[in-house]
Amino acid sequence: MAQNIISYGSGFLIASYFPCYFYMAFGLRALRWHVFYGVPMFLLIPFGVSFLFAYPLTGKLEYATSYGMIIPGVYALILLFIMLKAIRSQNPSENDLAFSYGKPEMYKVYSAVVPWVLMGVFVYLHISQWIQIMVTNSGFLVVTILCFRKTIRWERARDLQLNAVYVAGVGASIFEHNCAVYGLTARETEISLLISQGMQYKFIADKLFISLDTVKSHVKNIFKKVGVNDKTELVYKLGQGVI
Repeated sequence: MAQNIISYGSGFLIASYFPCYFYMAFGLRALRWHVFYGVPMFLLIPFGVSFLFAYPLTGKLEYATSYGMIIPGVYALILLFIMLKAIRSQNPSENDLAFSYGKPEMYKVYSAVVPWVLMGVFVYLHISQWIQIMVTNSGFLVVTILCFRKTIRWERARDLQLNAVYVAGVGASIFEHNCAVYGLTARETEISLLISQGMQYKFIADKLFISLDTVKSHVKNIFKKVGVNDKTELVYKLGQGVI
């Protein structure tokens, strides 16, 4: 009995945590009521009544999962809809720091946590525990991958910012001299300088009034001439002392 209570309890605690995570990490203010009132009333309290009171009293797990999970199951479906609506209506100006994740990433995290929020539905439908574990853990795997990707992107952005400071320190003249040594054209040198300032390809294209594909083609040639594989290495190599 204790094993079942702990097993289902941990699942419900995690499912209850995700609305709070979306509220805090992404600044979804529409979830405030659900974080402080909805989740405790419609997820945690029904679980407590079903598994901490009815189940020990009757000793029947099926009774707890059948009747005690009706409210959490229905609320989980409503909560998923509200979370999705909150993501769609998110305005970048509401929380610039949170919105740095971008809506695509928010949707990916949302899809990853759906199985956990649906825990009440899974329990009510008597889906096998091994299937529940497999589905919910796959969601954790997706979240982990997204976190790694976010960390890598942040590290690259920080490296570019540091390199921009480095280039400013050694002087644009040395940077341009090294571009000439590697045989970069005037346009390629211009693009390299903009890259050193941390600009993305799309913004470079807009600034130079050329297409994004043209910028990518130039960058490919620049990497080949300088002998590098990424922007960070390029900026560092071109920013070194006179070659």
